[in-house]
Amino acid sequence: DNIKEIGKSAFFNCLNITSIKMPNSVTNIGDNTFSNCKKLNNITLNNRLKSIGKGAFNSCEGFTRIEIPDSVTSIGGGAFGGCKNLNEVYINDFAKWCDIKFYGEYSNPLCHANNLYLKDKLVTNLVIPDGVTNIGNYAFCNYSKLKNVKIPDSVTNIGDYAFFNCTELKTIYIPDSVKNIGINTFSHYNY
Repeated sequence: DNIKEIGKSAFFNCLNITSIKMPNSVTNIGDNTFSNCKKLNNITLNNRLKSIGKGAFNSCEGFTRIEIPDSVTSIGGGAFGGCKNLNEVYINDFAKWCDIKFYGEYSNPLCHANNLYLKDKLVTNLVIPDGVTNIGNYAFCNYSKLKNVKIPDSVTNIGDYAFFNCTELKTIYIPDSVKNIGINTFSHYNY
């Protein structure tokens, strides 16, 4: 329980790893740490984890669900890229989720997952909690089941790509308090 960080590429290409339970002492997962662990199907992250490095779980095709702890503040570029079977993302607090610094579209596990759960309830109508001032870059990027968004008066900034490619989005309430809407915030691919 003394491990603070799992270093860069520590388990890269370990093709037979099926399960990971992060020790409670780990606060940082390095770049490409579990990248290309094709059979990895069970990941348990701890509640002290702060950052997930770029490419950390890249091309891990075995797992279908992940819970992102409230303690996570940053997720590196491509951390979940190529996780083509990832279908469910679980979170416990929208305010904490909105504060995560995502470094690109494939840093957010929603780049593949079709289902976002808040406290085990599927989210299709999003009500950002009062007190949130910023909706970070890529926060809900690619979340196709999102239909309605209500943003409270406390929000002043909606980040780049925050709701990019939310193809089912029908209703958005943006209050007068919002002073900045980033690039491609509500746009989507035109196939």
